[in-house]
Amino acid sequence: MASMRAVVQDEFGGPEVLRLVTDVPVPQPIPTEVQVRVSCVGVNPVDGKTREGASVAPFMGGFPWTVGWDVAGTVTALGNGVSRFAVGDRVYGMPRFPYSAAGYAEYVTALSRHLVRIPEALDMATAASIPLPATTAYQIVHDVAQVRAGQTVLVLGAGGMVGSLVVQMAKKLGATVIGHATGDKLRRLERFGTDRGIGRGTDRGIDYATQEFDDPHLSGGPVRDVDVVVDLIGGDFALRAVPLVRRGGTVVGVPSGQQQGLKEAAAAAGIRGTNMIVEPDHVALEYVSAMIADGELDVQAPATARLEDVVDVHRRLAEGRLPKTVLQVGPNGRSADMARSADVLFRAAVDDDPVPPLPEDFAPANQAEAYEAQRCLADLTGRPRWGGRSRRPVLRASGTSMSTVPWPAGCWPIGSMTTTPPSRSQGTGCAWRSRSSCS
Repeated sequence: MASMRAVVQDEFGGPEVLRLVTDVPVPQPIPTEVQVRVSCVGVNPVDGKTREGASVAPFMGGFPWTVGWDVAGTVTALGNGVSRFAVGDRVYGMPRFPYSAAGYAEYVTALSRHLVRIPEALDMATAASIPLPATTAYQIVHDVAQVRAGQTVLVLGAGGMVGSLVVQMAKKLGATVIGHATGDKLRRLERFGTDRGIGRGTDRGIDYATQEFDDPHLSGGPVRDVDVVVDLIGGDFALRAVPLVRRGGTVVGVPSGQQQGLKEAAAAAGIRGTNMIVEPDHVALEYVSAMIADGELDVQAPATARLEDVVDVHRRLAEGRLPKTVLQVGPNGRSADMARSADVLFRAAVDDDPVPPLPEDFAPANQAEAYEAQRCLADLTGRPRWGGRSRRPVLRASGTSMSTVPWPAGCWPIGSMTTTPPSRSQGTGCAWRSRSSCS
């Protein structure tokens, strides 16, 4: 059985319990599942809490286990009955949450409806930073709070990734949003429509370094008569917000279970108080993907780290000084190495230079690896990813038939890539220059 690298733990504890091993069996998809070769996996606060034995740890099963949910990668195999994807599709999602997805690994399997295709504009790293925060934001705004145009929404802890996405989604629906953040994060929120004015009928920003959101003496007037409060901090913040909500309004507490006494206090005030926990939702993630494709959602590129550095990453997570970060999983950098080699061949062919020696195992091992290497090549060179007159090579796996390879429209294979570029006489198999220049 094939094996892979994965981060495992055998006990609860600090970052030091995480171990990178190389002998974990590659999971195989059962009916309705897909197998995904993971390129990047997002690191979220729930990962550290689960590692310590809190949060969703009771649902993880017995040791050893692997944390991680926010995966982005390439479909490598399909279980029976899957019709949503094809091998080679770039996908992302937060499969199985709150149960184990074992995301800190080179391969995962997932229910096909827990994943969606990655928007063309996104690289793998940014895609891996999105699923859990964005799905949480969507379910808060659309499902739990059911935000509507004309409502006023107070977001406590709006400067984090979930908060910034809640702000943007609520604004898209036509709500007035009061953002609760500080410093640079508050200034970033202003780009989404919040500002530092404190006036009824305008979007308002509260800098919690200098102002308390429930201070009745806020400059410009107190916050009151809001329709929805989204608490992303925990502790007593949701309880403090209850008096600011108009009758019939809603207070949503995230993370779930940290707002003790919320439901009772809300009921006494004539409003609804509720906690929520996110769950996989392809409808939510497709909505997010559409917003990204339409330029309606601002998502910052995350920091990146190697899978080998997972202990240090979790140490910074535990200390509260980790920016949004994704782990680059792999496969061992092979796709990126192939992309660099392909670019060397491309430049030599275009400039009519001698072709330099390349690794003997340069050709992709399978079609999914060929797709991912092509993506890496596009990121490396800045050239368009697919087809057209893009003047760059297209990788094709060894031993695959041109008639059976599901290439995207406008893209054509050049044959197995070795150490010699194909001649221009190969006709439509030539992609070293634009298709029309092949003779």
